[in-house]
Amino acid sequence: MKEKTWQEQLSALIYEYLDKCKKENLYPNKAGFRQWARINKKDFFKDKINFDIIKDALRDLEEQGFEYLVQNGLQGKTNPVITKLLLSANYGLKERSDVTTDDKPIPILSNVPTDKSFEENK
Repeated sequence: MKEKTWQEQLSALIYEYLDKCKKENLYPNKAGFRQWARINKKDFFKDKINFDIIKDALRDLEEQGFEYLVQNGLQGKTNPVITKLLLSANYGLKERSDVTTDDKPIPILSNVPTDKSFEENK
């Protein structure tokens, strides 16, 4: 029988953590996983990790974290302000957006006079 690589073991640990979070109704996230598995943050993000092996587990971790926040936020089980902050910081959700400029600053038009230049041209 082939021995599992440490990346495959890490992937299995992520799924074990996800099961624990589901059973105990906890918010699953990378920081929580690292703390639960006692993995140093620097070690977790080293270049040596083959993310192709664990990418599905990491994607599932992220998706279940998103789902937890949305469901518990809608049900009023979590603080709405904290839920909103986590959704915007970790998942890129925004409360609203400007569809005209795609949230980019509006360029100042050069032909629109300022108050002083308008008074000088009188």
